[in-house]
Formats: sequence, structure tokens, C-alpha cells
Amino acid sequence: MNVRPDSPIPAHTLLTHVHPDLDASFSIYLLRLHGADLFPGAGEAGLRFVSANELPHGKSPDQLEKEGVIAVDTGGGRFDTHPVGDTENVEKWDTCAAQLVAEALAVADSPRYRFLLPYTIAHDAHGRSMSSRNAVHHLLAPHGLIDGVHRLLDDDTEAVHL
Repeated sequence: MNVRPDSPIPAHTLLTHVHPDLDASFSIYLLRLHGADLFPGAGEAGLRFVSANELPHGKSPDQLEKEGVIAVDTGGGRFDTHPVGDTENVEKWDTCAAQLVAEALAVADSPRYRFLLPYTIAHDAHGRSMSSRNAVHHLLAPHGLIDGVHRLLDDDTEAVHL
């Protein structure tokens, strides 16, 4: 499965679901840090949040991309693993949006993500977290930290930026 676009797609907005989880937040981070060549403008792109699997104005992810909006972890596009409408996305069930983004940006094998990418896949695609019996370890796990940030902040943009 190749989610890499054939040519660069200028981006002015990164779109994901309300109350972004680890997968959505990590996807945005990857696009902002590594997306300049493939998605010019991604580093400075604004953020927009929608209800899960709902895209603005009933548009498809492809239509949004043509307008400079890159959807991640929602809407059924190149960077989403959830079934939308009549699709099943079976080929994406064992992965997550962050992995799809990392593959498109050619950073999936980067040593800097050797722990966080597999953790994100295990958590998002398979519902697994840590095997430690110590509750503190779970509180300090990436998904637990993101949940904590959401409890402290009312603004999804601030939560993603933190």
C-alpha cells in the first residue's frame, strides 16, 4: 500500500478529529516536522478539527487535498485507517495514521521513531498498551500524557502544540 502522493501537495491546513489521540497528534507532528518536501506548507499549516469520520462540506479527502487540506486519522483518505461509508479499509487494519504518514514521508525506519511508531500502532490498531503492572507506567505512557493534556486544556490546538 503506497500512500505517498505522486507529486507534492501544497498544504495550508491539517485536519483531524476532535480531541486528537496519540495517533492523530503524532501524525500532525510528523507532517509538520518532515512534510515540507511532499506537503509544502505543512510546517506552518493551521489545524482544524472535525467530528470523527466527517469531513467539511461533505467533501472527499481527495477534494480537500486539492484545496490544501490534508486529513489525518479521519475521513477515510490516504492517512486514515477507519472504515468510512461502504469501505472496509481491511488493508489498513494493522496499521495507524502515524505509520501511514511516516511511510509517505520516508521516515518510518528512522531510529528516532523506533519505539514510538510501534507503540502507536499497538495502541491504535490493536488496543494494546504497556505490559507493566505498575499504574504509574501507564499514566506516563504517551497516550496517557495526551489524555492528561486534554483534561487540562479546552483547546485541541493547544493540546496538539504542547
